[in-house]
Amino acid sequence: VRIYRPAFITASAAGVASSDDIVIRLLAFMICYGMAVKAENQISFLPAEIVADNIVTAFNQRSTTARTFHITADTYYNMMDITRLITREYGYEFVYHDIRKFAAEMKRLCTSDNLLYPLLDFFNRSQEKIAAMQQKRYDNENYRDARRLSGRPSEPSLEEIVSYLMAYMRREGLIRGSRSNQIDEIEASVDEHQEDYVQQEPTPRI
Repeated sequence: VRIYRPAFITASAAGVASSDDIVIRLLAFMICYGMAVKAENQISFLPAEIVADNIVTAFNQRSTTARTFHITADTYYNMMDITRLITREYGYEFVYHDIRKFAAEMKRLCTSDNLLYPLLDFFNRSQEKIAAMQQKRYDNENYRDARRLSGRPSEPSLEEIVSYLMAYMRREGLIRGSRSNQIDEIEASVDEHQEDYVQQEPTPRI
């Protein structure tokens, strides 16, 4: 018997995902309300096709004695790393709260029409467990060994994985444009208007 235990299975490289996914629901909420959680819990995002291919790879290695494969990212990162990346790459700003305050703000802000609403009870009940597990780390040695034996290519970077998620959320209208992007668009519009104005001024007569 073999056990394959993926962590969060996220949007594919083509930006294919589902609004029912907990990652999409949580990220969309945090981006829309500009709030994030200060927590050191290890997060692992892997695109759906990567998870599927690597499970098949491990399954086909019949000679291995390993019985449990944690299909997780090779490097440690947490939710703060992800939201800081989103700020840096996409211009969305966040206010950071500890786990207890974040759960309270989530409960206050999340209305019944929000994608995250069905998960409110889970987060409220689990916040103490989440806080207690901040130092837990994945052991994916068997998974890495299976990939090495099969010569599987390295996994996409966190920047790439987040870009797949952002592409989906933007395409589906789950998040609005960032404040910095809006400022850039306004400045570009002003510059274009000024250029047109200069071009339209009559040539002075001498």
